[in-house]
Amino acid sequence: MNIETEVKYLIKMPSEELLSRLPSSEIEQIYICGSGVYDGERVRRRTFSDRTVYTHTGKRRLSAMSAVEDEREISKAEFESLSETVEKGTKPIRKTRHVLSYRGFDFEIDVYPFWQKCAVMEVELPSEDAKFDIPPEIEIIRDVTADPRYKNHALSVSIPTDAE
Repeated sequence: MNIETEVKYLIKMPSEELLSRLPSSEIEQIYICGSGVYDGERVRRRTFSDRTVYTHTGKRRLSAMSAVEDEREISKAEFESLSETVEKGTKPIRKTRHVLSYRGFDFEIDVYPFWQKCAVMEVELPSEDAKFDIPPEIEIIRDVTADPRYKNHALSVSIPTDAE
């Protein structure tokens, strides 16, 4: 288990030229009926150009920015089995993740199929008060770190209409 601290922004969709230059992966994540130990549990299939990785993750929020995260790699068979226990009212989330490295930080840009004009960008920080610079190619619409509607679990239930 580790503590994950991150900030999240709604951003203007970056240019195709920029996105095409960045390392990327395809992600499918499914929220599952959990053990009750965490605030939420998910399984994820992440496909890179040369491999696919399956994980099971449980999270317990500590603050808007921080959560205790317990993540472990699982087999394809375990992913498929756990995927059958989908949490009622949720749908699988599919997104393309692009990673932009800038001044010592990795900015993860998640492009969802339901938005054409915006995306979500997260950056993991060593602490809640860490300082960082936004890459110049990125246009921030607003900070959504504390907005529960932009958590992936919430997106698996309902898409905010104010994003576009």
